[in-house]
Amino acid sequence: MRNAIASHFVPLLARILGFALGVVFFAIALVFASVLALVAGVAVIVLWAYLYWRARTLGRRAPGPARPGAVVIEGEYRVEREPDRDARRDAAGPQRESDSGPRG
Repeated sequence: MRNAIASHFVPLLARILGFALGVVFFAIALVFASVLALVAGVAVIVLWAYLYWRARTLGRRAPGPARPGAVVIEGEYRVEREPDRDARRDAAGPQRESDSGPRG
């Protein structure tokens, strides 16, 4: 009788122990992955900061405007033409210098 109880108890104990060890190993793997992700994130931030710092110092050494005191306005632009005005101008032909208006 004792052998019959022991034969059912050992597999149950092995399953519980296996499950507990699986949970422990999973937790260890989760901690390891978190630490690895943290190290990778810090490395990316350090690399970005280094590249930003290098680009900033390179910008300081770049030549400035051609004239001292000149103002440089940076930005983008887009030429938007009015179709009626362009058609009238093209139909009128080339303008003479006297047609351009008063000179100041």
